[in-house]
Parts: sequence; structure tokens; C-alpha cells
Amino acid sequence: MQRGLQLVAKKQEADRSSALADALSLKNVAALIVVLLAAILPLFVKNRRYQFVQMVLNVVVLGFWCGSFLSYTSLMGFLANGMNLWLTLVPVVMIVTAFVYPLFGKKSYYCAHVCPFGSLQQVAGQLIPHKLKIDAATLRFLDTFRQLLWAVLMLLLWSGAWAGWTDYEPFSAFIMDQASLPVIIIAGVFVVLSLFVQRPYCRFVCPMGTLLKLAQKVE
Repeated sequence: MQRGLQLVAKKQEADRSSALADALSLKNVAALIVVLLAAILPLFVKNRRYQFVQMVLNVVVLGFWCGSFLSYTSLMGFLANGMNLWLTLVPVVMIVTAFVYPLFGKKSYYCAHVCPFGSLQQVAGQLIPHKLKIDAATLRFLDTFRQLLWAVLMLLLWSGAWAGWTDYEPFSAFIMDQASLPVIIIAGVFVVLSLFVQRPYCRFVCPMGTLLKLAQKVE
């Protein structure tokens, strides 16, 4: 029994050492620096050039390099498996900006300043400065559509009728070696649309963004 306990202790120590090594890897350190910059600097720096650089860093480092973002898939993973503090510092900062910042008046902060896919749409949108004008009635319809879509998707998720819709969130397109072709196509369509309409996925579709908006209203 003592030998068994020793083996378990050694395995736990090895796991902790491995987790610490992963946390201190160049990729994770870079992601932590970028997400902290996104979480802090926009509170004080309003310079457009800085904002553009931050958006690019969000896309390149958080998105394509590290695959760090908030989605229904990631939230459900955290709820089911817990969070290893060393390995989830970046998601923790993201969750704070998404759910805690609004308590202090910074609504939609994560969506506007941290989210890699939101940043990608903003960067792409700057290629064509003049956007299509959408009248108020259409905007109201699209906002209603977003809320109804979220309600339907939640019903499908909770009932188990089609929980697999979370696999089609476009965020995973950043992890290109693992993303499915439909996800890459969906992400690509919204990036192209962002050339003509400001952040279309964020404003009119995103289930994660709708969840954050609802949480802000509750708060």
C-alpha cells in the first residue's frame, strides 16, 4: 500500500511539474501577456493605432497561435472538467473581462477588446472603411433574430436534441489543423461580411455574445 501511495504521489508531482512547464512555455506566456494587455490597456489608452495593434495581437497570438477564446464548448469543458490554474490563466482573464468587468460598467468589454474572432472582424473591416447602412427596422429584426436563435440553440443544447451545434462556432477555425471545413467556411463568410457590415457575427449571431449580454442584464 505504501508503494502504491508513493507511486500516486510521484505521479501527482510529475503532473504538477508538467503543468507548470506547459504554463511557462513561450506560447502560454505570450498569450498571457497579450490577454493582460487587452484586459488593461484599453481602459486607459484610446489611441486608434494601439487599438489596431492590439486587435492584430489578439488575432495572431490568442487566435491562430494559441487557440484561446471563450465559446460554449470551452465553458462546458471548464464546467465538466474543472480548471487547472496554471494552464487556464488566459481563459480566467477572459472570463473576468467577460463577466466581471460589466459589474463595473464595462459592458461587452470582452467582445470589443479581447475576443480573437471579434478582433479579426474589426481588422478585416478596416480594409473597407465605408460600411453598408442598415436601417433601424432591420437592426431591430436582426437583434430579435439573434435572441430567438440563442433561445432555440439553448433548447437544443439542454434537451440533447442537437448539442453538436457548438461544434460549428467559428472560433475553432483558428485551430486550422483541427477545424472542420464547415467551420472554416462559416468563419470565412463572416470575415468577408465584416468588410461591408461592422462585426456581423458578434452583433447578429454569436450565441456566446448573447449569453454575455443576458448576464449583463441580470447583473
